[in-house]
Amino acid sequence: MEFYIPDIPASANSKQIKASLAEVFRKHYIFAFDLYHWNNRRNRNVKEARIVIHDFTVAEEIFRKYHTPPPRNILRGTRIIKIKSKAAHPILIHGSAITLMKSTRREPIPEHLIKALKAENTRKMKQATERAPPTDRPYKKTIPFEGFEVGVWTTDPRDTTLPMYSSFYHSKWTGNFRLTRAAVQVELTKHQAGTTTKQYILCLNSTVRHAMVVHESPGAAYFIISLSWAPKFYEKEVLSQPGLLDPLDPLISFYRNMQKSGTKFRVSSLDEKHANIAPYCFVYRFRLKNPHDAQRILSIGSIQGFFDVSEERCKHQWVTYDFQKSMAGLHAQLEAMPFSVAFQLQTLVYNGILLPHRVKELLGAVREALKLTFSSAKTEDVVSSVLKSWVDGWKPQSPTDNARDWLTDSIILDFKQTLERKEQSTEYMLLMKFHRKENQVLIHRVMITPTGIYASGPNLEPKNRVLRQYSEYLNHFIRVTLVDEDGGDLRFERGVDGRKIYDERFLPCLMPGSDAINIAGRRFNFLGFSQSSLRSHTAWFMADIWDPKRGWITVDRVIRSLGDFGTIRFPGKCAARIGQAFTDTVANIKVEAGIVTYRRDIKRRAPDGKEYTFSDGCGTISPKLLDLIVKKGGFDTDRFLPTIFQIRFKGAKGVVSLDNRIRDVQMNLRDSMVKFEAQENHNTFEICMSITKPLQLYLNRHLIKVLEDRGVPKENFIKLQNEALSDLREMTLSADHAAYFLQYQSRCIQAEIPFLIRELYQQGWNYQEDKFLRQVVEFSLLNTLREMKYRARIPVQKGFTLIGILDETGYLDEGEIYCPIKKEGEQRWALKGRVAICKSPSLHPGDVQVVKAIEVALNSPLRELTNCVVFSQRGNRDLPNMLSGGDLDGDLYHVWWDPRLMPTRPAEPAEYATGQKGQELDRPVTQVDIAKFFLDFMRNDRLGAISIAHIIHADQSPIGVYSEECLKCAQLASKAVDFPKTGVPVAMNELPRTPNARPDFLAPSPQVNLHSGGKVKLLHQDHDDSDDDEDYSNPTSPVNLNVVDADDPFTPVQQFLYYESKNALGHLFRAIDEEKFIKAWENTAERYESHGPNHLLQKVQQHMIHHVDMKKVGEVYEFAKHLRISYEQNMRDLAQTFATTRRNEPLSEVETFIGCIIGTESHRQSRYQRDCAESLRGEVNRLITQVMARIRHGSEKDVVEDGRYDGRTLERAMACVFMSLTARDDGEEGRSFGWLATAVGLKELSRRGIKVQTEDLAERMARMMVR
Repeated sequence: MEFYIPDIPASANSKQIKASLAEVFRKHYIFAFDLYHWNNRRNRNVKEARIVIHDFTVAEEIFRKYHTPPPRNILRGTRIIKIKSKAAHPILIHGSAITLMKSTRREPIPEHLIKALKAENTRKMKQATERAPPTDRPYKKTIPFEGFEVGVWTTDPRDTTLPMYSSFYHSKWTGNFRLTRAAVQVELTKHQAGTTTKQYILCLNSTVRHAMVVHESPGAAYFIISLSWAPKFYEKEVLSQPGLLDPLDPLISFYRNMQKSGTKFRVSSLDEKHANIAPYCFVYRFRLKNPHDAQRILSIGSIQGFFDVSEERCKHQWVTYDFQKSMAGLHAQLEAMPFSVAFQLQTLVYNGILLPHRVKELLGAVREALKLTFSSAKTEDVVSSVLKSWVDGWKPQSPTDNARDWLTDSIILDFKQTLERKEQSTEYMLLMKFHRKENQVLIHRVMITPTGIYASGPNLEPKNRVLRQYSEYLNHFIRVTLVDEDGGDLRFERGVDGRKIYDERFLPCLMPGSDAINIAGRRFNFLGFSQSSLRSHTAWFMADIWDPKRGWITVDRVIRSLGDFGTIRFPGKCAARIGQAFTDTVANIKVEAGIVTYRRDIKRRAPDGKEYTFSDGCGTISPKLLDLIVKKGGFDTDRFLPTIFQIRFKGAKGVVSLDNRIRDVQMNLRDSMVKFEAQENHNTFEICMSITKPLQLYLNRHLIKVLEDRGVPKENFIKLQNEALSDLREMTLSADHAAYFLQYQSRCIQAEIPFLIRELYQQGWNYQEDKFLRQVVEFSLLNTLREMKYRARIPVQKGFTLIGILDETGYLDEGEIYCPIKKEGEQRWALKGRVAICKSPSLHPGDVQVVKAIEVALNSPLRELTNCVVFSQRGNRDLPNMLSGGDLDGDLYHVWWDPRLMPTRPAEPAEYATGQKGQELDRPVTQVDIAKFFLDFMRNDRLGAISIAHIIHADQSPIGVYSEECLKCAQLASKAVDFPKTGVPVAMNELPRTPNARPDFLAPSPQVNLHSGGKVKLLHQDHDDSDDDEDYSNPTSPVNLNVVDADDPFTPVQQFLYYESKNALGHLFRAIDEEKFIKAWENTAERYESHGPNHLLQKVQQHMIHHVDMKKVGEVYEFAKHLRISYEQNMRDLAQTFATTRRNEPLSEVETFIGCIIGTESHRQSRYQRDCAESLRGEVNRLITQVMARIRHGSEKDVVEDGRYDGRTLERAMACVFMSLTARDDGEEGRSFGWLATAVGLKELSRRGIKVQTEDLAERMARMMVR
């Protein structure tokens, strides 16, 4: 039943309305209901609301008891007067009795909403019966405090027995805090002499490093929490005495509106004084108002799911400290040091590890170290490497640390000892770091958060045009990412206004001349960004460069050197054009300017008058130019060579394909590819992507829904997923299946793990006997399984993902495509017959089209092309434009010929708007305009929200993606995709309202937790979710329902309901049981747990020993020792760098090795986390390739020209295996290094044709280990 309430006080917010209704409904065992309220357009003093209850019978009972009878007519004299009746049991909301009525809407209540409410009510009722009594839940009540401090842990050199809390900020503000399983929630109240009361709210992440209670005297108790990084800060303005204020005052009107809406502002700090220390001090100390609350805090800490709280002793001191002055002094001293060293020293301050004056105390030892010399590495590289290991491995001082370790003398001693340990291994480590492809450079990184600045790196980055142009000044460039405090995306928070963060925090950092990022005296200013980095909220910054020949090189001068942008009047368009110079490139080749010719685009005008560009972004190259690219670009000539490249050249961008009709060294570019006029001296052919193989096609949620509504039965999707699941189950049953799976997923190819697994099997060994190899396969399977369940990422065997180009010959007719396929080691072939094609994202029903694929004649120039989809240049409208508004400048298209996935219901393609433009300026675009556009994109990047709204409406509408709501979402998504190029943000007020009830496949997934030993655990949200809700069912609960928002400002306004979707996505989601897969892996592991950790590796070692000259092995033993140290150091660097948030623990070795992030703090992998995993795979593959090449060919001194075989590969591999089984001096352990060496060794034995020997070599092994 649906109720209607016409007279809710306008001052009541969502939480207050819901709390009042919940108090009534729970008496009738209704724990879940759907509420929707809105402002009355005629009467600003009231709101209206609709409430849905799933049980009609109970709803009738509630209505009979609480409804307001209709007005009574009374005759007074000659007049009939209507007298408003009163309810027998009125419901009060915000102190006023409301009118409860039955809704007269004719629209039926959606079935999915009834199901969702019923399921949620059952869950909450069960939870209520199992809930502990209030006395057993000490976390339910807030804990008041009077005054708090912010500081750091330090060490008193006179007495190191107890930690010292040094307070840099003290406030007498009162307030209360609350401990939940998710966070420590602190509310501060500051009464001002004016007209408002400010409430500052700190949301402290639950990943607290340490929490303790301290009793300083019988009458004083403190709660101290130590954080890994700065918390989040919010503020909210409320009127303290509204009756005494001028209602016409615009400021008072603003505060009234904010109070009504319940809006909070995200801010950087509590006040100006706090702003100076908040980025560096992460320890908060609260003086408890009631000392006996200390015992309650300790009891909360003992409850499962809450962080531990201990009772300890510590010392305390007040510190008068001028951070700004101290930082300025540190900058002055760091200016005289090499930048790579100075960066690491300042990072110790930025990341809250040491205070500025503590870093100054280390400078003497660092200067002495810089006077040393090393055999084959620069001294500054060695010193910065040691300091970087501190930055990556150290965390701010904790009260549980040995206080003596933080004394200045102890830190200096550790620095010298670390320097000495690294001296021997540094040669190999640095050679590996710097032995990279020509297109990679080491770049430092900085993260700007709402409160602080955090630094890291340097890390390898692909070169771009700017970095190549100023290659001798790479330390003057950094990559800056704007993120939240935990290192993740700054997400939209309902009920929170983020304008102050964007306008008062981020924007000043991007302004020309900003002093926000000052490292060792270098002031880094905003430079630009590529389109891909814009989506990750990352930009390039640079410091001014003094060049003896060119003079001062500034941001403006760099921009001017790229080309002429003065005629562009749209900030978004100008940013995109400049961004071409910041696109990552994999190779670059110098070419003669005269080889380029420019051709007109192929355009057609449709009957409706619209003009379409068929050749948008597509050009050609000659065979001779292709040969030049292959030769100079470093492509592997032993493998299949590409014929299509995504490129940048001067002011042009797009795709070029091979055309064998062109005889000379020539490149043809079309007018649509040229975006701006570049400088004449830019004659570098830059390659962003080369096409060497067809990509695997995967379904996704939106594509599945579109196909389902286009007539594909859901049973077909289920069959397809079952086939994929069956394949996954078989992967663990045999070595061959496991190896094939890793190859299919392109995992661990550089590490030769697929070969290793097969070779072990052929020699009579099972890879599952080794825990590390078993986890490599299992973690890869788990990642694939979760992608399938939570993203519907189902592989399609009869399909590919291909880059699109134009038919330059004019052979293809309208509605025809040509798809030539060539895999490594296989014959070329082409798709023929009826195929379906689309481009992601596909939200409109017409985004999928069915076309005809054909083969071309043997003498056709198109026969030279491979692994692409060639589109016709005939017809009124080009096919790419019909597919989600695609073009040919690098877009990828999904093509499949599986008859089970062919749509049967026709759909016309959408009319995608072209040529959208943002606000035109009456002057040239400046860096200020581009910086503001960057932040506008961050604020308005709402493609994800639009996509979610689309899938919800599609699931709930009887006509699915054909519904009016879905078609509107598709239109808005198209605008959102083009926003980075057009600068036109999406009007989110046009987005159809999303229902509160959502399909189950959008529910939060269980969090994956990696326990020590590598065991995988799924953490479900099965805790009492009333942690953040007041217990309205408890009649003794001291809750004032009229001020519930002030008492409990942390409960999210939006709490979604979930129902079982009956559509294909729901069935696919519920068909996958992660627990079963994990349990099967655990059962497999139990069979091998009795073996030692290196059981299998030792058996393989025994086999390899029989075929080596042990004298030669001894000669390369030191080589193996240092190679292992340097490899594992690099792996630890990557594990720390690519942790998806700045959490306490880095990635595990297996996660790092396979480039797959399994253990996440969030329940669903975000785009940011997937981007991290992709970058991690690239870095790990580069490192592993280099290490295995070293084992095959020796160190730098031993390498044979061009990497030819020197006959000692097996000896080096054997030495590395020995080294991997030897305990490390520094206590670090790693499993992957030994298996890399084993793969090289077994491949060498296989090359020699040597098979396993079964004789017992135990005695020989024993002798070797003694040696």
